[in-house]
Amino acid sequence: MKKSKSNLINWILYSITLAGIFASTAVLFYHQSIGDYNSDLKSHIRIALKEGSYSLQKYIFRFLHSLTGDTIPIVIFLSLIITVTPLAVSWLFKVMDRTQKTASLNIWVYRWAGVFLTFVGALVLPKIYPWFNFKTFTINCWHNQTTNEMRLLFLFCIGLYFIIDECYLKDDRLRWGLMLLYSLLLAADTWLKPSMFIGWAPVMAIWLLVDFFSHPKTWKNFSRMVLLALTVVPSLLVVWFQYVFLYVEDSEVGVGFYYDLDLQMQAIRTALFLLCPLIILSYNLRRIDSPRCRVEQRQVRQIITLWLLEWLYSSCLNETGKRAGAGNFGWGIRIANFVVFATAVRMFLRNVAVLWEKHKNGEKIENADILYTCMIALCWAWQLFCGLRYFRSLVLGGNYWV
Repeated sequence: MKKSKSNLINWILYSITLAGIFASTAVLFYHQSIGDYNSDLKSHIRIALKEGSYSLQKYIFRFLHSLTGDTIPIVIFLSLIITVTPLAVSWLFKVMDRTQKTASLNIWVYRWAGVFLTFVGALVLPKIYPWFNFKTFTINCWHNQTTNEMRLLFLFCIGLYFIIDECYLKDDRLRWGLMLLYSLLLAADTWLKPSMFIGWAPVMAIWLLVDFFSHPKTWKNFSRMVLLALTVVPSLLVVWFQYVFLYVEDSEVGVGFYYDLDLQMQAIRTALFLLCPLIILSYNLRRIDSPRCRVEQRQVRQIITLWLLEWLYSSCLNETGKRAGAGNFGWGIRIANFVVFATAVRMFLRNVAVLWEKHKNGEKIENADILYTCMIALCWAWQLFCGLRYFRSLVLGGNYWV
């Protein structure tokens, strides 16, 4: 009876929260879409409707605009993207729990964690790090909606990949449906912008090589590795089509090396918000029992590898020619930041649950664990306050470069 009542209360509060997220983002995106507020959205809509582009967003925006002749359907669509993201986060967390021998956390813990991740901001420290949003090292992007569309798709992509990767060499039958869905979602994400694909495809390749050298060299294993590798073919075709056919007359379109020392020093400072997640990851990885949780270790290392690759891309590469302003090497780091932070939040919650169980069982909790828990909780509470304050400023018409 108590559980049922608690579940009802959670549903009511959660529904009100999601409705608030939808309403507030709708206000923000509407003003952005008509040009009242500074953002990329108005220019994205104009390009999609009049000039055309290589992105899937062109077709989405054109269809939505044709329904009423104004930006309202686009605003509703983008607000739904943000509203569904907390649910996608909770689903990803449950997928990662599949590798745990211990019991999963209550789904409501993960759902509220998704809401937290939707609004958490940079670690603002006056006179030391005073920026709410600066360059590429942020966790939530409110001025470029393509990034939010890509993020939602990638959360589903990475969750499906974890399900497939966990068992594709173990099960008697391949999960063809999941592999097809994963391949199509990854291609759609790439069609929006190739930013995540160019980071994620090498991660897949690295772990396929790990599997090749660490598993028995049988035809069954090799054929399944090849089949998993083939899931990136639709995404490769998207990238190839964009470069070969859409920009065939522009010989300047390509990839160039880019390095700016001043920008790098700023990037190091702006990476400060990742300090706590990285501490948590190292702390947790040290505590993970390898035989019991080696799949989770693999997932965390894949995510860290993704972040490192996206950071290198954003730091050292740029596009030339007509695509020079597309930022395909700069947007992926934002989504990678989000995924790393989300992974850290999930690990923190599981650690807190373990400590709580120890306390209930009368076991002694080390002072280091208590200090660790309190410091991270306080730090993230401050980051949530900063993120909400920044979002409030945006809804009221403030500049996103703050």
